[in-house]
Amino acid sequence: MNQEAKKLWLDELKAVEQARGCLRDGNRFCVAGALCNAYVKETGKLHWHYDWLANYDRSWVAVPPLEVIEWAEIPTALLDNLMGLNDGGTGFEKLAKMIEEEA
Repeated sequence: MNQEAKKLWLDELKAVEQARGCLRDGNRFCVAGALCNAYVKETGKLHWHYDWLANYDRSWVAVPPLEVIEWAEIPTALLDNLMGLNDGGTGFEKLAKMIEEEA
């Protein structure tokens, strides 16, 4: 995994409240939404439109887009696992530990 992206993601997990079942819910984010938010802050290439991640071509997504995954250089299997655990009730502290160890 891209180590700078990993650091930004872990910082984001410490800074936001947790959501489940969506990338973003107001000021709360799921584990993947926190990764997307780190990407938005770092690159400015995407933006949030309410609770949807929006591309400047007006496409909206509810899952991390490929450009975020490629930027982070995260294996999709790991991201899928983390998203499933997040939505199943695993807290950010445990998810952050998994990211530190596995990514």
